[in-house]
Amino acid sequence: MLFDSYHCFTPQDFVFKIAQTQLELEGYWALRRAIFCQEQGIFHESDQDTVDERAIPIVCASLVAGMEDLVVGVVRIDEREPGLWYGSRLGVAEEFRSIKKLSPGVAVRNHQPVYRGLGALGAGLIYKAVSTAHALGCREFLATVQHQNARFFQRLHWEPMGELELFGLAHVKMRADLNYYLPAANPAIVSTSTRSRRQHSGRRRLRCDSRRRRLSPVCGGRNARVFRGERSMVRRLFRGDG
Repeated sequence: MLFDSYHCFTPQDFVFKIAQTQLELEGYWALRRAIFCQEQGIFHESDQDTVDERAIPIVCASLVAGMEDLVVGVVRIDEREPGLWYGSRLGVAEEFRSIKKLSPGVAVRNHQPVYRGLGALGAGLIYKAVSTAHALGCREFLATVQHQNARFFQRLHWEPMGELELFGLAHVKMRADLNYYLPAANPAIVSTSTRSRRQHSGRRRLRCDSRRRRLSPVCGGRNARVFRGERSMVRRLFRGDG
């Protein structure tokens, strides 16, 4: 009938990646501001700080018809001492926090496990963050987590190291088990405007290599490397060129 109720469309396909394009970075900053300034009220007009000068921004973007739509999750990682990395500013858009069902293609596209149930996108962002740092030489990965989220992190192979207070809120300092978070192999490649022939051929080679080697959703091993384009972007960040 004309007046039958209907459910709003919720994407089930997502990509976890280092933010590189202008749209990805705009979505990254906008979502951080929405979560940490407007929703939680931890900061006033902006949550940016000096860590952002060296941090690598990571986003979760929803996919519609195979193309990026919205930035729905954020996190950042930074190296504070040789081999010592931190993750911070983890957040997921409110309307995507209760997602329980993801497309089977999420694991294949992102080369990482798919989590089901509450916190699925947050868990995916955490895996992307730690595995990316691991591929860049991380030997220890730490984070200060809001107290109510500590058990969630423990289920994701993190151990508590002590409690502290930040911004007037109780936090728990935690450490990731790098034996679980294998180095990132080939983070997903999704073009926001055009899909070049080179990108298509690269994906075809990746799929062929994956079938030949019978890789699991977490591809590669200890010697895996971050996708070349992302590595070059990281080098530019550290040089201060971008």
